[in-house]
Amino acid sequence: MPIIESENENFNEKSVFQEIGAYTVEDYKRDTERKIARLEAKVRENERKATILKAKVRENERKVEELKRNNEAIKSICEIAYKKLGSLEETARFLGLSTDYVKSILNLK
Repeated sequence: MPIIESENENFNEKSVFQEIGAYTVEDYKRDTERKIARLEAKVRENERKATILKAKVRENERKVEELKRNNEAIKSICEIAYKKLGSLEETARFLGLSTDYVKSILNLK
């Protein structure tokens, strides 16, 4: 029995595993830690990208709201000019817009 125990002790030593090229628990642990570090880096990168995309969404929402306000202002100006001038063609000419554009803004057929 002492011979078998002695051989088992030698077999379990790290140097024996390294000599025969075995994949040790330490190797597995190191590789796993590297994989975890890479995945954590990817998570951080994706979080950074998400933050940038959220900022772009907020900016686009702001622009949409601005466009809505501008469209309402244009519509209001067209309505006032149309009421004062009484003609679609005169309104378009006065505002420097096409007749079709003024027509579409005022929802005329």
